[in-house]
Amino acid sequence: MKKYIYILSVFLLFSLSLFSEEKKIPQYGQLSEIKDTVTNSDKNGIIISHIKGKTDKEGVIAIPSPSKSEVKNVKIVKGTKVEELKKVTYGDTKFYTVKFAEMEKDVELEIEFLQENTYELKKAKQKGTYQGDIKTQTFKFKNSAPIGIKKYILQFNIPKDYELYSIVDYDPEEHFTISAENHVKYGENVFEKLDPGKEVKLQINLYKPGKIKNILIWAVALIIGLFYMYKDKDSLKLAKEVKNNLKG
Repeated sequence: MKKYIYILSVFLLFSLSLFSEEKKIPQYGQLSEIKDTVTNSDKNGIIISHIKGKTDKEGVIAIPSPSKSEVKNVKIVKGTKVEELKKVTYGDTKFYTVKFAEMEKDVELEIEFLQENTYELKKAKQKGTYQGDIKTQTFKFKNSAPIGIKKYILQFNIPKDYELYSIVDYDPEEHFTISAENHVKYGENVFEKLDPGKEVKLQINLYKPGKIKNILIWAVALIIGLFYMYKDKDSLKLAKEVKNNLKG
């Protein structure tokens, strides 16, 4: 009986090892840097992903797949592409691969994605703000590739008619910058190394300058009005006392 249990145990362990080997995801090269530049098209986002990396011994490199997106264009910056961009699925993991003529060499490319509801502004959950006047925008990126990214940069445009109000949970040690190009304002954040499966998030608060300005004007006017009402109240009280004294 013990002999049969031993044989069964060995068989099960062997089967599990074969199963795990079959499910193991290939590495597909290295990713040294990805810079995503995101601009809004109404509520959707246009992502220009600039990718730098190194191919594997087969000339293949893996690239993360942004959620709820489709590929619109592929541009090779460095290297010679021999196979088109291909989507790969391993269970819940989805990413792209590109095959180059160059094996174990540095390559560079740009991919344009169209992503759904990237710029879906929501009411900010921030104390001290007027209801509906501050909007929150959240950017998320998950490294769905089976290889790590040594450096990830997220650059995004601030929608027209809006200004940056604040960065949620801002860390002064993070590399966040603001710039302008062709009258369009951009925010940029540099993240550290992203391991496979890791997700990063950047949340910002936005406001419309004209609307906030009007609110501030009314607020200041109200404060000034209350001040003078209080001041005039004291003046009237003093005048009444003087009048009564004169009568006496």
